[in-house]
Amino acid sequence: MNHKDSAARKAAGHGSTDSPRHPAMELKMDEKYNGWTNRETWETNLWMQNEEGPQRDSAEIVREIVEGGGDNAIHTAGEALAEWWSEIVEVPDLPGPVLEAWTTVQSRVNWDEIAAAIADGLD
Repeated sequence: MNHKDSAARKAAGHGSTDSPRHPAMELKMDEKYNGWTNRETWETNLWMQNEEGPQRDSAEIVREIVEGGGDNAIHTAGEALAEWWSEIVEVPDLPGPVLEAWTTVQSRVNWDEIAAAIADGLD
């Protein structure tokens, strides 16, 4: 990489020029992502809504709770989705630090936001 390229990378906010960095590595932990609270929430919703079975099941969970009403229906639906998701997603046998990172990512999911999005899409 020549000096001009290096200066351009630094000016673009890419920091060190020793090795190329993927733009996703530049995300801050508190940034919104594609209109969602964070990347973890967006990605979990994407996984959940990308397959017919989980899409149908998650909609049914939210529908049952939201139709029951109550002041905290979306929050209750979010909690139910989180519990259901933890039951259906297989956690691979990961070494300690990798499992810890995966658990941290999952703890950042905004389940209420996912529940609200599903509720908005109900018939």
